[in-house]
Amino acid sequence: MDVVEQPYPYEPNDYFVKIVRVDPLDKFKKYRGDYNFTNPHYWSSTIFTGIPGYAIGAAWFFVGLVYAGFLVYQHYTKRNEKEPKGLPYMCRSHVWSLALGLVLTILIITLSSVVLAANTKFYTRAKVVKNTLVSATEEATKTIYNVTDAIEDMQKQVQADVETESDRDLNSTSEKLKTTASDLRDQAHKNQHLIEKGLRLLFVSTICLVSVNLALVLVLPVFSAIRCRRTFLSVIFICWFLTVLLWLYFGAYYFINKFAEDSCSGLEEFRQHPHNSSLGSVLPCDDLESAEGILLETREGLHGFINQVNKNISMLRRFSSSQGAWHVCNPFTGPPQYHYHPQKCSADAIQIGDIPQLLNRFTSTEHSSGLESGNDQGKKSIYERDMKMAIVYTRSIQSIINAFPNMETLVNCSFLEHTFSTISIDECPPLRRSVRALWSSMACLSTFMVVLLLVWVAIAHQDQREFSHNFIVPHLSPLGSPKLELRGEP
Repeated sequence: MDVVEQPYPYEPNDYFVKIVRVDPLDKFKKYRGDYNFTNPHYWSSTIFTGIPGYAIGAAWFFVGLVYAGFLVYQHYTKRNEKEPKGLPYMCRSHVWSLALGLVLTILIITLSSVVLAANTKFYTRAKVVKNTLVSATEEATKTIYNVTDAIEDMQKQVQADVETESDRDLNSTSEKLKTTASDLRDQAHKNQHLIEKGLRLLFVSTICLVSVNLALVLVLPVFSAIRCRRTFLSVIFICWFLTVLLWLYFGAYYFINKFAEDSCSGLEEFRQHPHNSSLGSVLPCDDLESAEGILLETREGLHGFINQVNKNISMLRRFSSSQGAWHVCNPFTGPPQYHYHPQKCSADAIQIGDIPQLLNRFTSTEHSSGLESGNDQGKKSIYERDMKMAIVYTRSIQSIINAFPNMETLVNCSFLEHTFSTISIDECPPLRRSVRALWSSMACLSTFMVVLLLVWVAIAHQDQREFSHNFIVPHLSPLGSPKLELRGEP
């Protein structure tokens, strides 16, 4: 059994995918681990699952070498014999061999069509999965850059003012996020190109291999019928080598089938247990989860800032006769977690990004507000300074708040859960079916090619044997007159 599910020793309700396979890198001992495509022992044990195809291909290649040596030996021991021409005597066994060869040729034509169709389906499904993963990575990178752009914009606007410790923390956070986004984007682009090249190479090479093999299979009866024995044997040897490749490709596709099954099982495991899955060692979720503390501090800071803005607005409202909303929506709950819940805001509340519009309303009525009195000059300067700072922050903070849902999905890896759920539920079943159909049809095609080549080899030697025993030779009668005799006849 290759894959079994075993419980975690510390959490019996959870499970993970346990893989048990032969590992040639570890002296052919059993690999007992989980799905980890960064582990060379996992790759070694998974690639080794295609050993049936590799072994049969190697054996068939060795048999071909032995047969080639036999033909070379036969050529040098019977070099003076002429190549037979014309049609040989057709015995019953010869007819049955030809009939079997033609039936096998028809089967190979059918199987070649099945392999080409399965190859196209597999390539299409694999590209869909690849594009889904790339889109998720690009979306995560875009989210990170949206947050860092908002932070940098806010820092540029407050650069003329005093730099606080929170500004330095934001700068450090922004740099870390930019580094993470850059690494994520570079790794995604690198893997995207490698996967794309690998899939295209496998797709095109399979088409070429099956097509060339099919074309040569179709010309074999022609060369057999026109008695071109040397050309006929040359085509057989080319088909022999192509059959070796077919067996190797069968082994490769069988290994890809195992890898696809492991991947789909790993995605399903992550979907159900994202924090206790075998993918945890290769995904950035643990690192992103460590940013939850920073996110909590950000929520707390924004909550306090919006509350302070509302206090300042309440003070300004006493000096304005303008009507309308004078309350900024605070989408964060209270302590201790400060959860983001924008639906808790009242219908008449404004967004913090609309503060400039509210200030314009206040400016148009400030001359009638009584702020021009001498006692209120100090208050006015304080209000102006506070509102100036509010204008600086509001648009940048609004950008951060708008990106907050994506930030939370980024930190808790829920964006990966959605992507992996889509792949596991919608894409994995057809991907498994396509690769299973591909390796099974490739195995059938390789098997029938072996049988067909053995039949054609038997026909070639049967033709030579029957011709050498059934051609007409001159013979002198006792009276000295020439007499034609059919050699091999009684």
